[in-house]
Amino acid sequence: DLDSEWQLGTPPLELVDNVDLDLHGTLDSSLLTPFLAGGIAEGEVFLAMRLEGDLAAPEAQIRISGPETTLVLPGRYRTRISEPEIEIALDATGAEIRTGRMRLNRGEMILRGGLDEGRNLELGAKLEGVRYRLDHGLTVSVDGDLELFWPPEGRRRLSGTIDLERGS
Repeated sequence: DLDSEWQLGTPPLELVDNVDLDLHGTLDSSLLTPFLAGGIAEGEVFLAMRLEGDLAAPEAQIRISGPETTLVLPGRYRTRISEPEIEIALDATGAEIRTGRMRLNRGEMILRGGLDEGRNLELGAKLEGVRYRLDHGLTVSVDGDLELFWPPEGRRRLSGTIDLERGS
Protein backbone atom coordinates (compact mmCIF):
# COMPACT_ATOMS: atom_id res chain seq x y z
CA ASP A 1 0.00 0.00 0.00
CA LEU A 2 1.27 3.42 -0.91
CA ASP A 3 0.82 6.58 1.16
CA SER A 4 -1.50 8.84 -0.87
CA GLU A 5 -0.16 11.92 0.96
CA TRP A 6 3.51 11.26 0.16
CA GLN A 7 5.32 14.16 -1.54
CA LEU A 8 8.62 14.59 -3.28
CA GLY A 9 11.37 15.32 -0.78
CA THR A 10 9.89 12.95 1.82
CA PRO A 11 12.10 9.90 2.48
CA PRO A 12 11.28 7.19 -0.10
CA LEU A 13 10.64 4.55 2.59
CA GLU A 14 7.70 6.64 3.83
CA LEU A 15 6.00 6.15 0.46
CA VAL A 16 5.13 2.56 1.41
CA ASP A 17 2.63 2.11 4.26
CA ASN A 18 2.40 -1.64 4.07
CA VAL A 19 4.05 -4.40 2.05
CA ASP A 20 2.69 -7.83 1.08
CA LEU A 21 5.15 -9.73 -1.10
CA ASP A 22 5.47 -13.40 -2.08
CA LEU A 23 8.57 -14.66 -3.88
CA HIS A 24 9.06 -18.21 -5.16
CA GLY A 25 11.79 -19.67 -7.28
CA THR A 26 14.52 -22.18 -7.90
CA LEU A 27 18.28 -21.69 -7.76
CA ASP A 28 21.08 -23.98 -8.80
CA SER A 29 23.07 -24.66 -5.62
CA SER A 30 26.30 -24.79 -7.65
CA LEU A 31 26.25 -20.97 -7.34
CA LEU A 32 27.57 -21.57 -3.80
CA THR A 33 30.62 -23.57 -4.96
CA PRO A 34 33.02 -20.58 -5.27
CA PHE A 35 32.39 -19.77 -1.58
CA LEU A 36 32.99 -23.30 -0.25
CA ALA A 37 36.82 -23.33 -0.13
CA GLY A 38 37.11 -26.41 -2.35
CA GLY A 39 33.66 -27.77 -1.56
CA ILE A 40 31.04 -28.64 -4.14
CA ALA A 41 27.31 -27.87 -4.21
CA GLU A 42 24.93 -29.66 -6.60
CA GLY A 43 21.19 -29.75 -7.20
CA GLU A 44 18.29 -27.33 -7.25
CA VAL A 45 17.20 -25.37 -4.19
CA PHE A 46 13.59 -24.22 -3.98
CA LEU A 47 13.08 -20.89 -2.22
CA ALA A 48 9.89 -19.30 -0.98
CA MET A 49 9.71 -16.03 0.90
CA ARG A 50 6.80 -14.02 2.24
CA LEU A 51 7.32 -10.45 3.43
CA GLU A 52 4.48 -8.46 4.99
CA GLY A 53 3.80 -5.51 7.24
CA ASP A 54 5.30 -2.09 7.79
CA LEU A 55 8.73 -1.59 6.19
CA ALA A 56 10.07 -0.30 9.52
CA ALA A 57 9.24 -3.64 11.18
CA PRO A 58 8.29 -6.25 8.57
CA GLU A 59 7.62 -9.91 9.19
CA ALA A 60 9.07 -12.56 6.90
CA GLN A 61 8.92 -16.30 6.43
CA ILE A 62 11.64 -18.01 4.42
CA ARG A 63 11.48 -21.62 3.26
CA ILE A 64 14.39 -23.49 1.67
CA SER A 65 13.96 -26.99 0.29
CA GLY A 66 16.40 -29.12 -1.65
CA PRO A 67 15.39 -32.78 -1.91
CA GLU A 68 18.07 -33.29 -4.60
CA THR A 69 20.62 -30.85 -3.15
CA THR A 70 24.05 -31.96 -1.92
CA LEU A 71 26.84 -29.93 -0.39
CA VAL A 72 30.23 -31.62 0.09
CA LEU A 73 32.85 -29.91 2.27
CA PRO A 74 36.38 -31.26 1.96
CA GLY A 75 38.92 -31.32 4.70
CA ARG A 76 40.32 -33.72 7.18
CA TYR A 77 36.83 -35.00 8.04
CA ARG A 78 34.80 -34.83 4.84
CA THR A 79 31.23 -33.62 5.42
CA ARG A 80 28.23 -34.24 3.15
CA ILE A 81 25.03 -32.25 3.74
CA SER A 82 21.96 -33.10 1.67
CA GLU A 83 18.18 -32.79 1.45
CA PRO A 84 17.84 -29.53 3.43
CA GLU A 85 14.38 -28.49 4.67
CA ILE A 86 14.56 -25.16 6.49
CA GLU A 87 11.89 -22.67 7.49
CA ILE A 88 12.79 -19.43 9.26
CA ALA A 89 10.48 -16.72 10.64
CA LEU A 90 11.78 -13.17 11.12
CA ASP A 91 10.22 -10.16 12.80
CA ALA A 92 11.26 -7.09 14.79
CA THR A 93 12.09 -9.24 17.82
CA GLY A 94 14.46 -11.60 16.02
CA ALA A 95 14.46 -14.83 14.03
CA GLU A 96 13.37 -18.39 14.75
CA ILE A 97 14.09 -21.67 12.99
CA ARG A 98 10.66 -23.28 12.72
CA THR A 99 11.89 -26.26 10.73
CA GLY A 100 15.50 -27.26 10.29
CA ARG A 101 16.23 -30.72 9.00
CA MET A 102 18.88 -32.17 6.71
CA ARG A 103 20.91 -35.30 6.08
CA LEU A 104 24.45 -35.16 7.43
CA ASN A 105 26.90 -37.92 6.40
CA ARG A 106 24.10 -40.51 5.99
CA GLY A 107 22.59 -39.50 9.34
CA GLU A 108 20.16 -36.75 10.26
CA MET A 109 20.60 -33.30 11.81
CA ILE A 110 17.68 -31.36 13.24
CA LEU A 111 18.24 -27.65 13.94
CA ARG A 112 16.38 -25.35 16.32
CA GLY A 113 16.84 -21.90 17.79
CA GLY A 114 17.24 -18.40 16.47
CA LEU A 115 18.26 -14.84 17.12
CA ASP A 116 16.63 -12.94 19.99
CA GLU A 117 15.94 -9.21 20.44
CA GLY A 118 19.34 -8.72 22.04
CA ARG A 119 20.93 -10.29 18.92
CA ASN A 120 22.08 -13.35 20.86
CA LEU A 121 22.30 -16.35 18.58
CA GLU A 122 21.07 -19.55 20.21
CA LEU A 123 21.18 -22.68 18.08
CA GLY A 124 20.66 -26.33 18.88
CA ALA A 125 21.45 -29.38 16.77
CA LYS A 126 20.30 -32.94 17.33
CA LEU A 127 22.43 -35.52 15.54
CA GLU A 128 21.30 -39.07 14.79
CA GLY A 129 23.46 -41.67 13.06
CA VAL A 130 25.97 -39.19 11.66
CA ARG A 131 29.02 -40.98 10.27
CA TYR A 132 32.58 -39.76 9.96
CA ARG A 133 35.80 -41.38 8.84
CA LEU A 134 38.51 -40.33 11.28
CA ASP A 135 42.25 -40.80 11.34
CA HIS A 136 43.77 -44.24 10.71
CA GLY A 137 40.64 -45.37 8.81
CA LEU A 138 38.42 -45.38 11.91
CA THR A 139 34.74 -44.97 10.97
CA VAL A 140 32.34 -43.75 13.66
CA SER A 141 28.60 -43.26 13.98
CA VAL A 142 27.56 -40.57 16.43
CA ASP A 143 24.41 -39.22 18.04
CA GLY A 144 24.31 -36.02 20.01
CA ASP A 145 22.62 -32.87 21.14
CA LEU A 146 24.58 -29.62 20.92
CA GLU A 147 23.77 -26.05 21.99
CA LEU A 148 25.55 -22.95 20.70
CA PHE A 149 25.18 -19.57 22.45
CA TRP A 150 26.81 -16.68 20.55
CA PRO A 151 26.18 -13.18 21.97
CA PRO A 152 27.21 -10.07 19.98
CA GLU A 153 29.89 -9.49 22.60
CA GLY A 154 31.36 -11.56 25.39
CA ARG A 155 31.89 -15.24 25.92
CA ARG A 156 30.53 -17.75 23.42
CA ARG A 157 29.60 -21.27 24.47
CA LEU A 158 29.21 -24.63 22.75
CA SER A 159 27.86 -27.34 25.04
CA GLY A 160 26.07 -30.66 24.86
CA THR A 161 26.78 -34.32 24.40
CA ILE A 162 28.14 -36.50 21.61
CA ASP A 163 27.60 -40.25 21.92
CA LEU A 164 29.92 -42.51 19.98
CA GLU A 165 27.67 -45.35 18.89
CA ARG A 166 30.15 -47.39 16.96
CA GLY A 167 33.71 -47.25 15.78
CA SER A 168 35.28 -49.69 13.36
